[in-house]
Amino acid sequence: MTVFSDVIQNAEMITEIDVDDWVVPSILDFYDKKLNSLAYRVYGDSSTGVPDVAVKAFKESAREELRSAICTFLFTKEHWRTGRDLDPYLRLCLNRLAQRRTWEINSIKIKHAPVCPLCRENGRKEILQPESGMLRCKNCTDEMDRLFDDIRRGATDTSLQYRYNMHAIFSLHSKRGSRCPDCSRFIPGSSFSDNGVSCPYDDCIFIGQESELKACSHPMVTFGDKRQQSIGKVPTHSSSKDGMLVSAFADMSVSADAYIDVKSRFEHEYKVLVSVIAEQLDRVKRTNSPSTIVQKTLMYEAYQEMLEEHTVEIISYLVHQQQKSDFPIQARIFQKYVELVEMNMPFTITKGKKEIDIVSLTDPELSLFNGISEFDATVRNNNTIPNKTKEEYIGGRSFKNYGPCFIGRIIDVAYKESGASLRDKVVEHSFSQILMDKSVEPGTEVTVTHFRILSHYEMDSLVHLQRIRRSIVDSVYYRLNNKKRVAGSKE
Repeated sequence: MTVFSDVIQNAEMITEIDVDDWVVPSILDFYDKKLNSLAYRVYGDSSTGVPDVAVKAFKESAREELRSAICTFLFTKEHWRTGRDLDPYLRLCLNRLAQRRTWEINSIKIKHAPVCPLCRENGRKEILQPESGMLRCKNCTDEMDRLFDDIRRGATDTSLQYRYNMHAIFSLHSKRGSRCPDCSRFIPGSSFSDNGVSCPYDDCIFIGQESELKACSHPMVTFGDKRQQSIGKVPTHSSSKDGMLVSAFADMSVSADAYIDVKSRFEHEYKVLVSVIAEQLDRVKRTNSPSTIVQKTLMYEAYQEMLEEHTVEIISYLVHQQQKSDFPIQARIFQKYVELVEMNMPFTITKGKKEIDIVSLTDPELSLFNGISEFDATVRNNNTIPNKTKEEYIGGRSFKNYGPCFIGRIIDVAYKESGASLRDKVVEHSFSQILMDKSVEPGTEVTVTHFRILSHYEMDSLVHLQRIRRSIVDSVYYRLNNKKRVAGSKE
């Protein structure tokens, strides 16, 4: 029995004292090698290694991070009731801790700020300002004033009053709130009344009592605020759009006019792309089949989050239809989608007249993975492991062999001889290979276990990924060029 299964089996009886006494210490011991690896990733230097004091400091931060995450898992969210796996949940928290520490070391100040839940639905990240113990949304306030003027002038549009009421709710609202049981979105507590609660979003019809709702954290945004630094030292994959753009001009000989022109086009393309994704996502929420609406919504949200995290690469992919060979963009979008699916569980889809509760990533009704595969391989000189999945996909009218199934999600990478896990040494993976940390010697024989997906972009969840990509590309192309894109064109 692992510490994780022990925690899940005793979840109902565990107290906060137990968390401090044995749960956190046991999990820290289990993750000791991973914590050493993450400390090296954050503080490591190829010539001097990692100072002991840095490793100890990182492990102490990890202790606090794990304690907070475990309390959320067990007591606040009670994820154990829905069968959610504790191990990947905690690994994700530790990876995010390492990312924050890396940002701090690279002179990026991490900021957290509340964003308007309503504006976020429309593709805007409207940062809210505190006002009299509440949160003020300038955009909703402006919209409320504009709609009030239209109503006062006698405009006949019957939706004006409803939109006015909706913006009024969010123009000044409380940080405290609850999750709508129907659409899972944030309802501010300031909108509750003695007569009950109604969901304020225009595409949800929930009406009920406060006692039916569960508490929900207010939507927040996390971003890096770069301090001034040399133009040639801006990280290539920084979350700062300006920083990533400047990195393309590290050669100081580039003219100011050329930089301003490219920056202007970059910002315009970014705004168009944000707008297109938001509008298409809104259309999906209003018009799509109940059997696929959750999957399509989360796939669009995966594109949105990838655009914020890897702005330059996603603009290149969706606007210019180009992608870097060292950036497995489709695999990363799929992995982000899987992450969002897991975070939103449990949810319900409807097929025919049957409602189906989705509580596991492996639920066949979700069509996310095709099964579990295992293969042996050898780490190559460039620290990659090739996909040697034995299962192949053969399909189509001509029964074409599309080759080995893709690597969908890694379950484990282990030494072939001893079986000891190397999971924490995985840097990233595409559909066709796994990149390992440089501490793993080339020539190491390993066994890989993973959830496989069919090696065809028009099957299962990859259908949503590809069709949504085409829809976004076509719409962006039309807006930028005032003409329809010819299929296959990369103009």
